[in-house]
Amino acid sequence: MLPSRSRLTSWNPDALAVTGPAVTSAGESVEQAVDVINTNLEIMPETRSWEGPAHDAASKMFDRAHTHASEFGDYTAAIGNALRDSATSLGAARTALLNKADEIDSAELQVTEQWVVLIKPAPMSAEKVASLMEKVASEQAIVNELLLAVGDADDATADRLIAAAKPFGFVAPNPDGLCGMMLPGVQRPEDEVPNPRDPLGLFQQSVMRGEDMAVTVRDTKEEIVNGDEFRKTLIMQDGSRHVIWEYGPPEYPTVSHMHYDTKGDVISSTMSWTTIEGIHNTEIEWADGTIFKATETPDGVRTAGFTLPDGRHGCFRRTIRSSPARYRRRSVAR
Repeated sequence: MLPSRSRLTSWNPDALAVTGPAVTSAGESVEQAVDVINTNLEIMPETRSWEGPAHDAASKMFDRAHTHASEFGDYTAAIGNALRDSATSLGAARTALLNKADEIDSAELQVTEQWVVLIKPAPMSAEKVASLMEKVASEQAIVNELLLAVGDADDATADRLIAAAKPFGFVAPNPDGLCGMMLPGVQRPEDEVPNPRDPLGLFQQSVMRGEDMAVTVRDTKEEIVNGDEFRKTLIMQDGSRHVIWEYGPPEYPTVSHMHYDTKGDVISSTMSWTTIEGIHNTEIEWADGTIFKATETPDGVRTAGFTLPDGRHGCFRRTIRSSPARYRRRSVAR
């Protein structure tokens, strides 16, 4: 299992190191207790404190019990050793990964809950982003290697316990079929984060990083154009841009929001304005030609609709009254 960062932080492999000897000791205690009873039974005829058929039956019973207790002691010793060895390997892998994540967090990069290395939000140039991306790639490779070591150590712990128990008759339940679905603990836990050993996992890491860079501002530019029009440009880490433009009379302002991709092509354009009659309008158009329009009148009538690239259109209207229970809603599609 590949755990999330918070899950791994909560793990305590040292508990296995304590549990292992405790399990072994408990098995030894049972074995010793049965051995004492068996030994005492054997010497009773010599002291003439108990003899006869009943004693012989009890002695044979505790002979068998001694054999089983000895096997039980060997069983618990094998489990205890498996737990102790697992604590060492899992603890070392856990510490190495968490320490590396903390080291990365202390500088210009950060490690997410999903073990994805990102650039911290901060003003910077495009050249700086490019330089940090090279570091992101190298650090992500190290984090991935350490993450896989944790997963391997966790899987090895389960395999080691099964192998220790198998000579004593333990048979692991079949994780497939109805049994695997109905019995808790039969199925091994699923990975909580993308698996970097799988190409899909590497792709998921890349997607998460891309999504973060697309919404993280690296530079902001504010200016007044055409005498009195305010324009604000937000440049994201991935090079995409948001240009927000405010113009028109203060009492009836128009706000335009243009979203450009890394190549400078328009992703979407949004415009909001208020008419003299007090009607609020919003219109969004995407690169594929899809258009969304919404209006709200001063008396609370809201109308919204989509027009798709092929010309299909659908709209929705709702009137807000003083009481939430009293409203009129109409949906039209054509």
